[in-house]
Amino acid sequence: MRGVIVVGGSGGIGQAICHALAREGYGIAVFDPAPCPDLFHDLRAAGHRLEHFEIDGADRAAVEASVIQVEKRIGPIWGLVNSAGIGPEVPFLEVGDDVFDKIIHANVKAVFVSSQVVARHMVQRREGRIVNILSTSSNLGFARLSLYDTSKGAAQQLTRTMTMELGPTIADGTSAATSNPFSRETSE
Repeated sequence: MRGVIVVGGSGGIGQAICHALAREGYGIAVFDPAPCPDLFHDLRAAGHRLEHFEIDGADRAAVEASVIQVEKRIGPIWGLVNSAGIGPEVPFLEVGDDVFDKIIHANVKAVFVSSQVVARHMVQRREGRIVNILSTSSNLGFARLSLYDTSKGAAQQLTRTMTMELGPTIADGTSAATSNPFSRETSE
């Protein structure tokens, strides 16, 4: 069975991605510190393979250890979807260092760390796909979302660079891509 890791699987977009992957027959590993009992109940009740690792996608040691467990429990990792993200609305002049650190951690560092760790396994097997869920904010600016916009722009640039560097190393074209949803309805 091919495995796909979904970082941020407890949110609305992440859960929708997990359901779509399950319908396509992938084994799914969710990396998310938040519990998602409804997702697990629904997918497991339908007979789908699903594992939950309550970790932060930016914690390198936790991601490395969890990737090894995913390959033991589900099988080779074929895909990674980075769907975690936070975007509190805060006016630019009111953004403090704590908010800055939190947004950059979730929206940039988690994409970087998870992608780097998983890509190393993909390169060894010479196959795989990485999809980073971004936002139209990566290209546009919105009032009260200065750091969210900045973080999604940084993740978009990271994705472009990953595609250039990883694509040539993989025989079947391991690639990185983005999806930029305009709006979403989630529980957040």
